[in-house]
Amino acid sequence: MCTDAERRRLEEMGDARGRIGKLIFSAKEAWYKCQYGISAALIDFREVTLTIDLDRQRFRTVDGPVPGIEGRYGHADGFLITTATLQA
Repeated sequence: MCTDAERRRLEEMGDARGRIGKLIFSAKEAWYKCQYGISAALIDFREVTLTIDLDRQRFRTVDGPVPGIEGRYGHADGFLITTATLQA
C-alpha cells in the first residue's frame, strides 16, 4: 500500500509508525474512492504518493494518475476519519 518513499519515512517515525501507517492507509482509501468516480480505474495504492501535514491535519497527492486530490483527517471517539476532495 505504501510507496518506497512512504515506507522510508515510516521507518524514521519510531513509536508513531503504526499511527501514521494507519493514517496513510485511510487517506489512500479516501483518495481511491474520490478518484474512482472520475477515472473508473482500478489503481494500486503504490501508484500514488501522499504528503501529510500533521499540524494542519491535511493530505494531498504528490503524484499519481489522478492529480489534484486533497483531503483532511481527524480523530473522534477513538476513530480515524478521512475525507478527500478533487479540486475543480
